[in-house]
Amino acid sequence: MNSTRFASAADGTQIATLTDDLEVRIHVRPTVTIVSCTGIATLDYDDTVDVVAALTEAITILRARGAGTANPDDDARR
Repeated sequence: MNSTRFASAADGTQIATLTDDLEVRIHVRPTVTIVSCTGIATLDYDDTVDVVAALTEAITILRARGAGTANPDDDARR
């Protein structure tokens, strides 16, 4: 899957499916759950902001090193 899909659960939880094995659930109560093939992490909103900041910085570093420059659909990546 190459695009994010969004959905809402009956309890008001917002769900973003990022890949086949990565999903983010934003609950009505102040928590965010990240579900991946390697496990589940539940964070409160403040910790979620910290994680997003850390991941944003990691992406900046990886891009500076040349990672992630090709589109996953490009023949160069196959």
